[in-house]
Amino acid sequence: MASTRKRNKSTRSDKSSILKGREEIHEAKSSVISPECQIYLTLGGAFLFSCLCTALIWYVFLRERGIEYTTIHTVPVISLPDQEAPFAGAAIKNGEPLIIRNSIINKWHARKLWSPRYLRSKLERLDGNPLPGRYHYLTSDIDQLGEWAFGDVEPIDELLSPNPSRSSINVWIGQPNVIAHTHYDGYHNFYAQLYGTKKFTLLRPTQWPGLYPYPFLHPSHAQAQVNLSRLEDAKEFPLSSRLEVYEVTLEPGDLLYMPPLWFHYVESLSISISVNVWTDSEQSILMEKAFGLPLPLDQVKWHGEHLRAIAGSMLTVSLVDRVCKARECPLTDKYNINETEFKNGGQYFMFKLWQGRYSKLMKRNEIHSSFSSKNGRRNSLLCENSALPSLFFQGISQNLYKAPVEEYLTKITRLMMKLPRDSWELWFGNYVEFVAAQSVDLLDVGLFLKHYDSCSMHFPK
Repeated sequence: MASTRKRNKSTRSDKSSILKGREEIHEAKSSVISPECQIYLTLGGAFLFSCLCTALIWYVFLRERGIEYTTIHTVPVISLPDQEAPFAGAAIKNGEPLIIRNSIINKWHARKLWSPRYLRSKLERLDGNPLPGRYHYLTSDIDQLGEWAFGDVEPIDELLSPNPSRSSINVWIGQPNVIAHTHYDGYHNFYAQLYGTKKFTLLRPTQWPGLYPYPFLHPSHAQAQVNLSRLEDAKEFPLSSRLEVYEVTLEPGDLLYMPPLWFHYVESLSISISVNVWTDSEQSILMEKAFGLPLPLDQVKWHGEHLRAIAGSMLTVSLVDRVCKARECPLTDKYNINETEFKNGGQYFMFKLWQGRYSKLMKRNEIHSSFSSKNGRRNSLLCENSALPSLFFQGISQNLYKAPVEEYLTKITRLMMKLPRDSWELWFGNYVEFVAAQSVDLLDVGLFLKHYDSCSMHFPK
């Protein structure tokens, strides 16, 4: 016991001597550093700390920022004099996004009743399965929720009026910060905000080159490759720096009209409940007719797959030339950042199609050419150093298949001429991809677009 106490005492004395030694060293150091130096060191430390804080703030700020736009427009707002006043026809005829207030949706039971708690009590089961305890995002056709849901959004005839027989009503429920990335739909869209707030970023269909939409033949068709919320995407997708947008935040009771093919990026700012109505547009019906037309290639017997592919490539060239002359395709625009010179509007249109839809995917090897694979299928560069393309046009001049080709080109051109100025390029790009894929291998469409000029050079002057 005594030895333990002595040991503790000696330990305390050792600690005292160590502490005393440290104090002496500290005093010695203090005596070496002058007061002026101590002030500078203190200021330097504060400056360094300030720099670190500033860098951290900028890092967080840049992470939160997205693509910078050249122009940000506001969406016009109208307030109806009467909740039952018609508005759908005028909104569609105007062809621009529009916020409509004091509309028929304020008479819906859903406008007053629908809240997270109310819907939770109603949505115990969905599609025969229990609803998850917590969800981030839920979308459903209103018919799947039950008759009670449809009854809660009556009267709805005005929103269905553009095309009642070809329409759908959908419910959207989401937690805060849920994002629907930039995409487009081919329908008229009336979007009713019932609970919470949502922010919409809208872009005209003419902005498609700067959004780099996925190819029409890609599984992510109608989605933009550019993520508007990522500043880093501006470097990978340089044309995105030329985008102009419309921004609007929907409050409960707001009804947003979005025309067909307008791109939209949507973010829930709070728990959000919405209902939208899609109706088929005249544009989508016109394109159904276009896709339904048989290609004249199917009306001719070709001796060999390669010859048919050549004919299909030349048919695509003829199609682009005919439509671009009718629609007066420009030789350049703001998306020609390298100021490349093109011989005609068709060449520039096909360049934009490749640059906007395929170039980044091909660069990242997300689309591989079948020609480079081991199966040895045909190359999309069918027209290079070949006399075969000329044979196609000789066949037309000799009336071997002139009638079906001419009839086809005339019908397609008439349909394309009926499409609105803002959206026709996007629709026509989809159709050109479709026709090209009937000629070259599906995986080679990107290469065909990239080297389109090697085929167009054979087009008769």
